[in-house]
Amino acid sequence: MFPWNRKEVYIGFSQQEFAEVQQTLSASGIQFQTRTVDPSHTKGIFTESRIGTPFLNQEFVCQHYVYVANEDYDRAKYLLSR
Repeated sequence: MFPWNRKEVYIGFSQQEFAEVQQTLSASGIQFQTRTVDPSHTKGIFTESRIGTPFLNQEFVCQHYVYVANEDYDRAKYLLSR
């Protein structure tokens, strides 16, 4: 699936919601791609990954994206809205 041939159906921080979205799409036979952005993996000596973030809920650090093909977008959005 090329970037110009897909649409984003989910963006969020919750690992649980991310897993539920993937499970729903898989059960419906909709192919998808995912991407996870983890800002704590930055370069530098004094980054948060090295000194820690004691008040940050680690479950909500990474941002998750789920993409589907353009032709599956409407069906995927419908399934995920239920």
